[in-house]
Amino acid sequence: TGTVLALLASPSLAVGFEYRDITGLDLNDRPDRWTAVPAGARPTVGAFSATASGLVSGHTYEFRAVAKHPLLPLYGRDLRLRLP
Repeated sequence: TGTVLALLASPSLAVGFEYRDITGLDLNDRPDRWTAVPAGARPTVGAFSATASGLVSGHTYEFRAVAKHPLLPLYGRDLRLRLP
């Protein structure tokens, strides 16, 4: 889940998440390719969520929330998750 804290003078924000498989990689080897998981448009502040599919057991992923403002994309903190 993510949370829109402000709309920044925009009528709504396209929100979602991005993830990438970082299994076996260090900080310098991480690819710039992220896979998008759209959650829709957010016309007000508040929480949003989405579900990623196709993830592989035993792999480690980085996730981040993204809100697409008309001027630039805004990213949340990168979070790491290792699937059992």
